[in-house]
Amino acid sequence: MNHTPGPWQVVGSNVYGNNLRALLPMNAADARLIAAAPDLLAHLEFAVKLLEGISILGATAQVDAMRAVIARARGEA
Repeated sequence: MNHTPGPWQVVGSNVYGNNLRALLPMNAADARLIAAAPDLLAHLEFAVKLLEGISILGATAQVDAMRAVIARARGEA
């Protein structure tokens, strides 16, 4: 994975993480979403692993959609 690891924090409309500042023009809602993205990805990956362990749930369209989102976030799709 090539994203900058968190934690990220929001100060106004700026996003800071790992001694970096995101220089994109954004509103506060976008900044909060970007700051939460690494945690959201990690928790989604964990949820998929849990659901894959339950055979009736691991093969659902929803879990397939979750896998697709993970692949997009990783740049694999």
